[in-house]
Amino acid sequence: MISVLTKNENVGVLIHMIDVKMRCIIDKANEKAGLTMVQGILVGYLANHRNEEITPNKLSKNFHLSKPTITGLLQRMAKKEMIVITDDENDRRCKTIKLSTKGDQLATKIRQIIEGQDEVLMKGLSEQQQTELKAQLKVILRNIRKEINND
Repeated sequence: MISVLTKNENVGVLIHMIDVKMRCIIDKANEKAGLTMVQGILVGYLANHRNEEITPNKLSKNFHLSKPTITGLLQRMAKKEMIVITDDENDRRCKTIKLSTKGDQLATKIRQIIEGQDEVLMKGLSEQQQTELKAQLKVILRNIRKEINND
């Protein structure tokens, strides 16, 4: 493989290379489960927010997707029995989204894949190194967010 890294090993390139490889693993897992990448992310989101009222509008805002895109995504997921869409008791125009039993099972599989990836990523690092790496990555993420918000 031809290295695109400079002599100093550019951090951005390293992060990108890790991201590409991780996406390949997740894409394969999603494919086995019959999910698209966005559906997999949505299943994970619903699993992590199961005690909240999740509406299509909230998903549209959180994922920066148009309402028609979210509606189509939710309809396809409901058809595959991954989620249950119910009418709001007070306003039938509003819908609430929850994972179905099948969606819960998919969320468990996705969580196992992510945990497996973390094990691979952290292999050979001490607990202290893992803690430091996570802290450093959070700083990098904050820096990127600040840069994006300054545009």
